[in-house]
Amino acid sequence: MLILARQRESYAFGMIVGIAMLVCFSTIL
Repeated sequence: MLILARQRESYAFGMIVGIAMLVCFSTIL
């Protein structure tokens, strides 16, 4: 159960980082 929760948190964190990177690239371009 703890492992699944950690995987979900890491996945959500990765999504947030990806969105932030897309926003940065869009603002730069």
